[in-house]
Amino acid sequence: IYKEMILPELKLFSDISLREPIGSQEVMAYTGIEPKINLDPTLLLGKEDYEVFCEDSQIPKQKYIFLYTVMKHNMLIEFVKRLQLETGLSIIYSTAYKDSEFISLENAINVKAMHPVQFITLIKNAEYICTTSFHGAAFAVVFQKLFFTEINCKDGFNYRVDNLLTKIRLGNRVIDNGIVDFGSEIDYMSTEIILDNQRRNSSEYLMSVIDKTKNVTRRNDDR
Repeated sequence: IYKEMILPELKLFSDISLREPIGSQEVMAYTGIEPKINLDPTLLLGKEDYEVFCEDSQIPKQKYIFLYTVMKHNMLIEFVKRLQLETGLSIIYSTAYKDSEFISLENAINVKAMHPVQFITLIKNAEYICTTSFHGAAFAVVFQKLFFTEINCKDGFNYRVDNLLTKIRLGNRVIDNGIVDFGSEIDYMSTEIILDNQRRNSSEYLMSVIDKTKNVTRRNDDR
């Protein structure tokens, strides 16, 4: 039903941009337009841009693992338990669904109905982020945190996270891939080089579309 609603409208566009390659062939076949693959908007900004929004009042006093789930996990809870045992850290978690497994977490605080400032503040100040969420992984990358993610979830495969981590060469942060070294560092210097290039390309595309729109508006005003 969504395809029937959306695809006809796409033919009215002169430019189409997608966040992931999946679906691009279908869009091109239907519209004749080759979609431009760009970064998710949240990744167009860097760490310093987001830090100004973080609030000290939202920072927990204890060091913690931030567990954030939006897709139903297979192994993430057990992974977090092992990480907690290894590090001795407390857990702050937020979930989009009810699951009795969360009750079994020790020294854990459940944060419900987070607003955006609280969300990015909790990520910025966490020792580790464990997540099934694209934005959980994306903001962990933005704030250059140690993180782990599960992408083969009970309610589907998270193509968005998989595409992001493949693009920035951080596939080793996926716990589905096997044994994980809890203490492994992330070479964020290399990651930033890749992201900066992607940001530049995405920003140039967006500016070109804006300029094109301005030119069309001017021509219409001159008539």
